[in-house]
Amino acid sequence: MRPPAGRRQARPQPALEGQQAILLECKNVLRTTYAGGIPKLDFQRTRASKSDPCLRYYMPSDFQVLAACLHPVTEQWEFKFALTSKLPPHGSLPGADQQ
Repeated sequence: MRPPAGRRQARPQPALEGQQAILLECKNVLRTTYAGGIPKLDFQRTRASKSDPCLRYYMPSDFQVLAACLHPVTEQWEFKFALTSKLPPHGSLPGADQQ
C-alpha cells in the first residue's frame, strides 16, 4: 500500500531484535544484453535533478546491496547480488572515486 501523497513511508524495522537492517535496491536488467548474453543493468535513478545531473547516480552509502532481477532476460525469477562498496565508481563522474 502506498502512503498518502506528500508523505514518506517509514523504513521497515529490522526483523531480528538487536540486528541492523540491510538496505537493498532491486533493479530489473534490460531485455537487451551485451555480447555473449551478459545482462545489462541500468543502475541510475529514474529522474535526474535539473540543477545537478550527477544526482541521477547512486552513492555507495545509499544502500548496502544491489540486487539485479534477471527475469527480463531469463524469464525466470533469478537475482544476482553485489555489495555497493565493491562496485567501481562511475568513470565520468567528478569525485566519484572519493565516495
